[in-house]
Amino acid sequence: MIEFTSKDIFYLVLSLCILWLTSFTCWLLYYAIAMARDLRKLKNHIEEKVVAIEKTFSSLHSFVEKSVGSVGLVTEGVKLAMKFAQNRKKKKSKKKDEDDEE
Repeated sequence: MIEFTSKDIFYLVLSLCILWLTSFTCWLLYYAIAMARDLRKLKNHIEEKVVAIEKTFSSLHSFVEKSVGSVGLVTEGVKLAMKFAQNRKKKKSKKKDEDDEE
């Protein structure tokens, strides 16, 4: 028959504790590795988004620079159009005054 001494019970409890500790450590490592993998994927995803945002802002910046450069030309064109309209109005009013004097 098997006799269980206190030393045998101690070794049995110790082996169960080691088994439980090993299982818990494996479970913890599994989840830590899974989280690290997810964080790496998330980091790559975030980097892609940051690159896309930077490209968008750089293209927007160049568009604004080109637009600001052409604003001066548009302003000059509007000034010339206003002068042309004023001269034409003066000529019409001058011609109308001449027609009224006759």
